Amino acid sequence: MVRETIVAQPKSKMGPGELIIRLKQAKHVGGHDFMCLGRADMYVLFNLGGEERKSKVVQNAGSNPQWNEKISFKIAPHVKFELYDTLHVTLCEDDVARDDLYGVANIDIETLLHEHGNEVPFNSYPVHQKDGRQRGTVELALSFIPNFRKRTLRHFLAFED
Repeated sequence: MVRETIVAQPKSKMGPGELIIRLKQAKHVGGHDFMCLGRADMYVLFNLGGEERKSKVVQNAGSNPQWNEKISFKIAPHVKFELYDTLHVTLCEDDVARDDLYGVANIDIETLLHEHGNEVPFNSYPVHQKDGRQRGTVELALSFIPNFRKRTLRHFLAFED
């Protein structure tokens, strides 16, 4: 018989592990190309703890781009975890001359993980322009896999053979 022992850790503080973002879509972001009359080619930049990840570019995305993509961040044990409390989500237009900023959503992931545990379901977050006005929403879900959980799972799977 295989036993799995999990050491409880407080839900309110993120520790070492992996944060997985499931980016679904954005809605009502006004996706018209600033350089011409076509529809914008959209992508998302994620910034967490000073690290940046970029989604794929959705061609001719228009106002409601859909990604259905997973992005992940590894969080090392030696970092200051308070730097990882907020996920900055930036919607951009991929442009030949210069990429244009559509807006930013700042998501308090520590509070969400405290409220939902390690699985935060899909939710829409407001995207704001530089002047503070809302410009649509971005829909995503979050999963956090603590390092101790990954080690326990590997240990468990090693005994399956």
